Amino acid sequence: MPTPEFRWIRYTVERSHLPALRGLTFLAAPELVEAPTVIELPDLTDYPTPIQKAEVLLHGAAEVEHALLVQYLYAAYSLRNERDPEKETDQQRLDQLRQWRGTIVEIAKEEMGHLLSVQNLLLLLGLPLSLEREEMPPRKKLFPFPLNLEPLSRLSLAKYVVAEAPPDAEGIEDIVKLATGAAGQAINHVGVLYALLGLVLTKEGDLDKHSTRGAWYKIVKDIGQLAFKQQIPAFWHLPDTAFHPDSFDQQAKISDDEWPVRNAEILILNAHNRDEALEALSKISTQGEGAGIEDNSHFERFLAAFRGSASPAMPAPPFPGDADWQPARTVPVNPRVPKDGTPISPGDITHPTTLKLARLADLRYALLLGYLEHSLLVRGADRSFLIIQAIYEMSAQIRLLARELVTKPLRPEGSGFAGPPFTPPPLSELHLPPKPEDDRERWGLHQKRLQQAIQLATILGRNTDTDQTTLAEIAKHLTINTH
Repeated sequence: MPTPEFRWIRYTVERSHLPALRGLTFLAAPELVEAPTVIELPDLTDYPTPIQKAEVLLHGAAEVEHALLVQYLYAAYSLRNERDPEKETDQQRLDQLRQWRGTIVEIAKEEMGHLLSVQNLLLLLGLPLSLEREEMPPRKKLFPFPLNLEPLSRLSLAKYVVAEAPPDAEGIEDIVKLATGAAGQAINHVGVLYALLGLVLTKEGDLDKHSTRGAWYKIVKDIGQLAFKQQIPAFWHLPDTAFHPDSFDQQAKISDDEWPVRNAEILILNAHNRDEALEALSKISTQGEGAGIEDNSHFERFLAAFRGSASPAMPAPPFPGDADWQPARTVPVNPRVPKDGTPISPGDITHPTTLKLARLADLRYALLLGYLEHSLLVRGADRSFLIIQAIYEMSAQIRLLARELVTKPLRPEGSGFAGPPFTPPPLSELHLPPKPEDDRERWGLHQKRLQQAIQLATILGRNTDTDQTTLAEIAKHLTINTH
């Protein structure tokens, strides 16, 4: 089920008290840097047992990782190149665009690794998988700021820097001010969710012992002091019996036979037990969820894109303001396929050919989510095949359609281009049947989506304004073995 709307409780943290939490919420006004920090935690008293807390927090973490993943992909696809209608011809700028695009795409891939790692932890605890995600913009306060599918700009990049920043980040006051706006809007850290998860996965009585292991564990210890004001420790810490090491075979793994990841920055983390689960959370948080500075973290890379780099190996200017140069195309914020054909928002796609391409992109996105979930429910040859299909959807189909959509008109009249909507499937079709005896039904859902994709691709093939090379690529892999 989707993560619920929480009631959030505010706690004031003095500078000298619970120091590891300092900065988990950023405020825009620089004069407030020395003031007490206000930390908000979700009220979890409606989830009295530790396993209930683990489930709702892991589902929340999955939802955030999923939303960040598609948001970053959209930002990367929005950037100009030499092939599209809004051509960029300056070679220096083209090189810079490639560098920004490559950085953001790699971070998006790492968010996919985080999403799979969260699924592995759900399996370890015997909990249902979660690949859910709200349409943009999401309503929930789980997210660091109102997430939107939007073209990359200096403002959106500032939000990414601050959302991924660790509590002890220094020298980013100007970026914080830009990201939060003059009204002093706070940006919540995803790190709060991961710290609460660390608390739940820690054995009762072990907080002091674990806090010596590094910065993230200190945050977990300090967040516990606030969480214990809601409920006593016994309601927070999972017992040893909650962990299921036999789930290891089902967990996603980096290997030549499964996820053949060649980039060491992409983490798909497994766990047999409590300590390995905690270490997985620590690595995810340190890489990208604002728990501490490490080389090549998401924060460091977004900051380098914003500030520019003087590195002799890869020098780069700061990201330009809108008045200087617009690196992104004129694509909409939150493009959408109108549900009943009637446009109601500025991002609604109404050009007939573009609308068909957008629907096809959403079908491939649904196929990707289906293959991912299916691969985590089975073992053996089927699993390897499903992972291959998932990789193909990510690296070929969705990428191809996204690149095509940002060059196609949003509406029959007017200016501006479209973009990939990344519309999640309806909840009734999102999750596959979990029982092994329902495997044929799972394959049937994949087949249904593929048949719909074939129909759309066939219709698009009759349109003279559709790129036939793109359609030839889309037509590949449109069959599947349904046993």
